[in-house]
Amino acid sequence: METITFKDFLNSALMTSSTESIVAADIIISIFVSLICAIITFYVYKNTFQGVLYQKTYGVSIVLIALITTVVIATVSGNLILSLGMVGALSIVRFRTAIKDPLDIVFMFWAISIGVANGVMAYKISIISTFLFAIILIAMSRIKSYSSPNVLVATYSSSFDEEISELIANHTKSFVVKSKSVSSGVMELVADVRTRDEGRDLTKLLSEHLELKSFSLINYSNDISGV
Repeated sequence: METITFKDFLNSALMTSSTESIVAADIIISIFVSLICAIITFYVYKNTFQGVLYQKTYGVSIVLIALITTVVIATVSGNLILSLGMVGALSIVRFRTAIKDPLDIVFMFWAISIGVANGVMAYKISIISTFLFAIILIAMSRIKSYSSPNVLVATYSSSFDEEISELIANHTKSFVVKSKSVSSGVMELVADVRTRDEGRDLTKLLSEHLELKSFSLINYSNDISGV
C-alpha cells in the first residue's frame, strides 16, 4: 500500500488544475444559473428598496458580481497556486465606495454567495437559498411598524415653546427633545417623535397652528412632509 505524504499532496495540488476537467457545458450552466439567481436578487432589491435614491447601477452591479464571482471561483477551485494568487490580488484592492444602506451590504454578500456556490457547481445551494432569502426579504418588507420613527424640526416664537411642546407630546407616542436653539426670539426645535399614523395627524395639527412658522417631519424611511 502506497503512503501519500503531505509533500506529495502539496505537489499534487500545485501541479494539477481543476480547470482542465471543466467542459464548456459546465461553464455555461454555472453562468446561466448564476444569472437567474442574480436577476431574482436584483428584483428583490428593486422591490424592497427603502432608501432615498434608487440607483439602477447598483442593481446591475449585483448581477455582474454574481457572474464574475462564478467565473473566478470556477477558475481557482482545486488549484492552490491560483487560489493564493487570487487572495494576493484581492488584498491590494481597496474599495472606497460608501455604502449608505446596511441592506446594500446584505445584497452584495448575497450576490457573492451565489457566485461561490455556482462556481463549484453547488446549484441546489444557490437556487434554494436564493428563493428562501427572497421570500424572507419580501415578507419582512411588507411588515409595517405600528409606530413610525420621525425627526421633527419646527421653528416658532420662543414665547410659545411650552404650549407647542405640550401639543406635540400629547399627539405622539414618544417625544424626545434633541436640541433647542433661539435666535432673535425664534426657537428651532429638533426632536425624536414616534407617531401613531405615519405622522398624518401630527402634520395636520401642526399645519393648523398659527404660531408655528415652519416645520419638517422627516421619517427614518425617508418620507418627508412639512410646510
